[in-house]
Amino acid sequence: MAGDPVTVWEVAGGRQVSTIEAGGDVPAVALSPDGGTLATARGKLLETWDVRTGRRIKEYAGAGDLALAFSADGATLAAGRNLLDLPTGRVTPLDLADGTAPTALAFSPDGGRLAIALEGGRVLLWDVRERAAIGTIEAGSTPVDELRFSPAGDLLAVDAGRTSLWDTRALREVGQVGSWAAGLAFSQDGKRLRGVALDGTVREVAVDPGLTAREVCARADGALTRAEWARLIPESGYQDSC
Repeated sequence: MAGDPVTVWEVAGGRQVSTIEAGGDVPAVALSPDGGTLATARGKLLETWDVRTGRRIKEYAGAGDLALAFSADGATLAAGRNLLDLPTGRVTPLDLADGTAPTALAFSPDGGRLAIALEGGRVLLWDVRERAAIGTIEAGSTPVDELRFSPAGDLLAVDAGRTSLWDTRALREVGQVGSWAAGLAFSQDGKRLRGVALDGTVREVAVDPGLTAREVCARADGALTRAEWARLIPESGYQDSC
C-alpha cells in the first residue's frame, strides 16, 4: 500500500509482511515478483528497499516516476522513461520519440518486451534487448491506467476506462472484458483475468476462447449461430461447441 509508511501485505494469508518508513508520502510503489524488493517513488527520487529487513538498498536521484514495473526476474525496473539494472545500478534512458511521460508499464513474462502506455491511449511495445519500438496499439483516447501481459505473453490487457485484450504479435484488439478499478492480473494458466471492481470485490472473467464459449453457450442455453459467435467471441474462429 502506498503512503507513509508503505505497508507490504501477503495476499493469500492476509498478513502484514513489512512496514517501510520511506521518509514522506509515497504516491507510487512496485513490488518485485518474488516479493523481496520494493521500489518507491517520491517526486524524482526513486528508492529500492529490502522488504524483509525494511532497509533501503539504493536510491536513484532523478529516476522517480509514477509508472513503475519490475521484470519477471526482478533484475530490471522500468521507471517512466528509464530502465534500471538493479544488480549494477545502471540507468538507461529509453529513446522514445514521444516526449510524454508514461502512464503505465508492464514487462512481458520473458522480459524481452516492455509495454509503455503513452498519451492519448496509445501503448508502445518496446524490444528491451534491441532498444527499439516493435509497434503501437491504439487503445483509444482515454489514458491507460494499467497494463498486464498474459503468462504466455501473447495477450496484453489494457485498462483505459474499459479493459480490452490485444494480440501482442498482430497488434489487434481481440476482445473486451468490461472494466475494473485496479489490480489487473491473469490467472496462472492465462485463461481468466481478475481485477478489483469498483465495490472492492475481486471479479474475474474468462479470456480463453474455449472457456468463453462454454460460458456464453450456458447463458444462451444452446448453440450459437456464426453471427452470434462473431459478435460475442471475435478472437476465435467459429466452433460448434455448445
